[in-house]
Amino acid sequence: MKKEIADKAKKRRLAREKSERANRRLWSMVCAVLISYITVYFGAYHYKNYVVMNRKLREIKTEHTMKTARIKELREEALRLQDPEYLKAIARRELYLMDTKEVPIRITPDVTKEPSAPMESEEPAKQNRQH
Repeated sequence: MKKEIADKAKKRRLAREKSERANRRLWSMVCAVLISYITVYFGAYHYKNYVVMNRKLREIKTEHTMKTARIKELREEALRLQDPEYLKAIARRELYLMDTKEVPIRITPDVTKEPSAPMESEEPAKQNRQH
């Protein structure tokens, strides 16, 4: 009787251990899946942020390069604007100003003459258009 009780107790203990092992495996798998999901979810989120931030960084760098080039051009222009000869050239070209020693000459078309006759090469072109 004692041996039967001991055998039954041993069988129960083995069944319990087997059940506990199965539960441990199940919980281990659940935890592994959960950790994997969390890792992938947050990894993808951070990767997406990384891509967006990297794109913004490239845009800012190109904008910075363009603005730096523009600043360089403006500094060069400021240096040129301090040169009196350069200012005279701009005044003549854009404002049509003249030096006091220069004499203005205005060329106007002669209105008294009749317009010239069309050239021979233009006449066949007009005839082709009429047909």
